[in-house]
Amino acid sequence: MLASNPTLRGFLSFLLHNFNHRHANARSYFGTYGSSKARSVDLLVPSLVDYDWWLAKGKPTDSPLVDQVQVLSRLAILTNGRIHGFVAFCPFRETMTAPAGGEGDSMKLVRAAILSGGQLGVKLYPPMGFAAWGNSKLSVWDKKPTLPRAAWEPGFGKRLDNAMKKLFDFCLAYDVPIMAHANESNGPYPAFETLAGSEHWERALKQFPGLRLSFGHFGDTDLEETEGQSRTRAFLQMMRMTEGQNVYADSGYFAGVLGHPVAMEDALKSLLREEGGLMGGRLMYGTDWMMTLAEKGVTKYLDQFVATYSQIDRAQPMGSAPLSDAFFAGNAATFLGLRRNGASRRRLEAFYGRHEIETPEWARKVDALT
Repeated sequence: MLASNPTLRGFLSFLLHNFNHRHANARSYFGTYGSSKARSVDLLVPSLVDYDWWLAKGKPTDSPLVDQVQVLSRLAILTNGRIHGFVAFCPFRETMTAPAGGEGDSMKLVRAAILSGGQLGVKLYPPMGFAAWGNSKLSVWDKKPTLPRAAWEPGFGKRLDNAMKKLFDFCLAYDVPIMAHANESNGPYPAFETLAGSEHWERALKQFPGLRLSFGHFGDTDLEETEGQSRTRAFLQMMRMTEGQNVYADSGYFAGVLGHPVAMEDALKSLLREEGGLMGGRLMYGTDWMMTLAEKGVTKYLDQFVATYSQIDRAQPMGSAPLSDAFFAGNAATFLGLRRNGASRRRLEAFYGRHEIETPEWARKVDALT
């Protein structure tokens, strides 16, 4: 936040929203980003994160994750399918709660939330202290005073990899999308923040080809200020791998679109030319709403991205499909599995049937997409 363009009013808004009930925050989100003259937000996809074992040695918050997932399920019902979330998975929790050869609490939570709870996918937060793959070769947890002693033991990294394997096998079997924080930030230790890097995800994709992944923040929230965008380009190159045919990214917390719109437009245009224009079909609109609340002019976030992509569309060759349609709608519909007969679409339709929910507006719009 301090590195961007915060305001005192924005900080107060951020703090106060942390004390709201989630249904109040949902209404606030739609009020903040709900529509512009050209676009509207038809589907809100919030993400949960599991910090308990990394920051509190396993002590749960006053609202345990099980309750939080139930709240998201109720919000899906109360909003008639306008909100569907991403459930948190934590390999540390999984290693501490799984019986030999069985599933622990984290996998049980994911399985129930996805298969019957109306949730769309799984959220991972590697900067807490784990890599997507290759933990067995790491030793970053030793003697970290905030971690339980179980993290100091030999073989802890292998246990984390075993937990990640359970998740990735499940997601491949059910075609479940995964969204991961991919910016090297917000970790309890600098060595943990680097675990969000592209090299760990490249190992994961080679071990589990075809994973449906979205890299949150596209590796760098300061995209417009980073010379060469090296971290972002490393994630972009994974999209062209044979194993990366289902790899996407989002623009969450691209606050530069508010403070430096011309620089953001130039950075996006440069990246859109890379890899034969592949990014045009893989980058999705995102907000990281709670964090951007502190930004000056945050209510213009959607409007400014609409304006930025209007300029990008104008720069495309004559006859090209508008990249804005892909960015704001088509790419997310494909990544999330929401097109007709997509795996997530079928699960949500079953959820709607159980709870007597009419077909949401987003579904009709997705069905009209080319």
